[in-house]
Amino acid sequence: MFKKIRIETIIFIILAVILIAIIATIGYIIDRQQLKVRQAVKREGGGIVQTPFMELEPTTYALPPASTPQEEQQTYPPVQYDSNAQDILLEKFQNRKTLSESDMLAKKQMLKLLPDGNTSGNIYESTNIIIGYVHDPDDLNVEITTTNINLAKTEAVQWFKSHGFSEKAVCDHPVSFYLSSETADLLRGSGIIFNPLPLNCE
Repeated sequence: MFKKIRIETIIFIILAVILIAIIATIGYIIDRQQLKVRQAVKREGGGIVQTPFMELEPTTYALPPASTPQEEQQTYPPVQYDSNAQDILLEKFQNRKTLSESDMLAKKQMLKLLPDGNTSGNIYESTNIIIGYVHDPDDLNVEITTTNINLAKTEAVQWFKSHGFSEKAVCDHPVSFYLSSETADLLRGSGIIFNPLPLNCE
């Protein structure tokens, strides 16, 4: 009987020791986790964060989108039009000279190139220019679609001459030139002063 009681006592003591060890281990783990949390908290007023046991995710910042070439071009000054040439062009419109009979006939033939049923529109187009006509105010105009302005003007004058218009008529009618919006953007900041008159026309 005594021996049986002794064995049961020893087993009880062993189980108690194991239970105490388990409880102590759980308590230790909880204390360690709490310590990690406390060490990750900012010290009040110091602005310092201690993180010896845990890593904080780095702060990320969204960068502004990179500017496109078109947006960069908008920062440059626009192309300036020659004010004196514009005055001359206006005077030619207001005091239009009468065309010769051959030039009048050539103009009539050119206007047959307008789209069917239209009194205004484009009559010629290439990679460098678009020649158009506006019925009111009877305007033959050339849109320049290349940055090579002299090349475009030369091509336009040659086209008019090949269709029977004299060089004098190109100047006196007058044929006016302007830059397309895309060309004007490409020439921003170039310092070019654009002349809306044909070459060698004053």
